[in-house]
Amino acid sequence: MDAFIGSALIDMYVSFGITHDAYKSFLGTAEKSGVIYSTMIHGFVCDSEFVAAVDMLILMGKLGMVFDRSTVASMLRAFSSLDMLEEARAIHCHIVKTLGEKDLIMGNSLIEMYSNFRAIDEAVKVFMAIEVPNEFSWTSLMLGYVETQRNDEAFQLYHIMLSSCSTKPNEYTLVAALQACSGLSERWEGKQTHCFIIKMGFFLHAYVESALIVMYTKHGCMDDASLIFLNLVVMDVVSWSTMIASYTQHGDAEKALHTFLLYKEETSYIDESIISSCLSACSSLTSIDMGRCIHESCVKIGYDANLQVSGAILDMYCKCGSIEEGNQFFNEMREHNVISYTAMISGYSQHGLVLNALHLFEEMKERGVKPDGVTFVEILSACSHFGLLKEGWEYFESMTEYGLEKTMNHYASMVDLLGRAGHLEKAEDLINNAQFPLKTSLWRTLLGACNKHGDVKNGGRIAEIIYRSEPNNTSNYVMLSNIFASNSKWNHSFEVKSKMKQEFMRKIPGYSWIA
Repeated sequence: MDAFIGSALIDMYVSFGITHDAYKSFLGTAEKSGVIYSTMIHGFVCDSEFVAAVDMLILMGKLGMVFDRSTVASMLRAFSSLDMLEEARAIHCHIVKTLGEKDLIMGNSLIEMYSNFRAIDEAVKVFMAIEVPNEFSWTSLMLGYVETQRNDEAFQLYHIMLSSCSTKPNEYTLVAALQACSGLSERWEGKQTHCFIIKMGFFLHAYVESALIVMYTKHGCMDDASLIFLNLVVMDVVSWSTMIASYTQHGDAEKALHTFLLYKEETSYIDESIISSCLSACSSLTSIDMGRCIHESCVKIGYDANLQVSGAILDMYCKCGSIEEGNQFFNEMREHNVISYTAMISGYSQHGLVLNALHLFEEMKERGVKPDGVTFVEILSACSHFGLLKEGWEYFESMTEYGLEKTMNHYASMVDLLGRAGHLEKAEDLINNAQFPLKTSLWRTLLGACNKHGDVKNGGRIAEIIYRSEPNNTSNYVMLSNIFASNSKWNHSFEVKSKMKQEFMRKIPGYSWIA
């Protein structure tokens, strides 16, 4: 084939996503021009074959070919996907030398590339060099801020864009703004953005509606999210999945399963995330019959081999009290990951089978599965319930070997372990050495240990520490009152209760709906 026909064939196959046949046409072309190489590189990148794209770029360089805009843009995507930041910076230097920093198309590609690397400060420099940024420039930089958890700066950039007369936001810009709002502490920014979306007529766009649902669920505004969901023009699998997962995460498992049943009436397609959320809902409700039905559906459609779904099935059986079924399912799994091991360790721990949990943890390490922070929380909890102080300390100290940071939950488990064993002073030293700005939950755990061992002196002192950080929490007063009462110090117990009345505090009584 000559260059003209070869280029046309490659371009056609790339357009259809048939990269293999495009490469055959590339090899069959007698005289390969720079355009043909560029088209082939673009095809590799579109098909996520980034290594092949880089190899072809190197070949172009050896042949002395000039990189055009299309080639450079494709390579920036390839380098960001392969985490090749230094090579991407070299391409940036090439752009500055040949095209200049003010080129809009190359500038947008660079902003997107640096944002993918989370090198947001470099993305800002490129953005500032562009004479007149377009909506893609603003949106890419906003998404870069969101990816690096700098949501305040992302939302501030959105307001600067609105105040500029040169560019107006499109639906993708508004999605980025809503993602920024999801990470902000206040919800009024999200509501304000929602009003602007309605005013500008973007509220019927599917991406915008999904982003609104996510934003409201992140802030716990489930009624607002549900209202948007029910008024969707097209309910796709993403919107259904978001609502079911949000109901489960916010403790409304019944609504999650009800929404799932409505979804089943609409379509027969079920994805892994919906299945996992429904199994979590079954775990919350201890609804093992519903869990078994979902498990059977997973077997029929072949999702039981999916590690994410398998972990959720395993967790459901353990939390619903059927450790035998959980253990059977675990043994039948073809492969295991950290999620399945952690779920089974948690199940053993919850059912008092602590030695089984420890044995499985050691087996997990022997098979080369690296434990994560949640795994250590579960194994420390198991040690705490069984009073294994020595083993607990060893596991707690070994976290650094796996490059894991000790969180509040790990410290709470160790304080509970030391408290149960009666080592109250060591537990207090551990709390004092913990590098957290707020340690109220740790002090409360230690206060519970003081209550168990009848240590009135330390209990009163620790209660004062908790009062200063949480003066309106009734549980702290109730716990201290119980310490005094259990040691027959009725006058002190009465004084604490009187103080609660003076501060107009009232303990909300517990209740149960399980017959």
